[in-house]
Amino acid sequence: MKKSIIRSCTVKIPVDNLKSSISFYKKVGFFIEETESTNYSVSTKMKFAEDSDFAICLTQALDEKFEEHHISFDLTPADVGDYGYLDTVELISQNGVEFENLKASEVKTVGTCCVIMKDPNGNTWSLNDEFDGID
Repeated sequence: MKKSIIRSCTVKIPVDNLKSSISFYKKVGFFIEETESTNYSVSTKMKFAEDSDFAICLTQALDEKFEEHHISFDLTPADVGDYGYLDTVELISQNGVEFENLKASEVKTVGTCCVIMKDPNGNTWSLNDEFDGID
């Protein structure tokens, strides 16, 4: 298997409403690392963990809205002890995030390997039980 040459990743996401976007990403498990303002925009960098090499940067323009952008992401949760995929899905659901492909009441009963969420800007996130990559 090839090793990744990517050490870290920051995904830049243009948003129309920074406050509601930050609220959504906190529910999914991100925390705010830093916020920066310029004459043209306000940006908030968010991570899952302090030592994570993956971050998102939410940016809201101050003068005008961004052109329509939709971004999709695939995520695979880490298994920690007895805490696994379904526990992660249930926690996100309990935090108030609605899934596109199942109802909150179906989280523990449906044997799905993927749940789909949309953030306030229409960006699609799929949370996958496992990654079936090709070497």
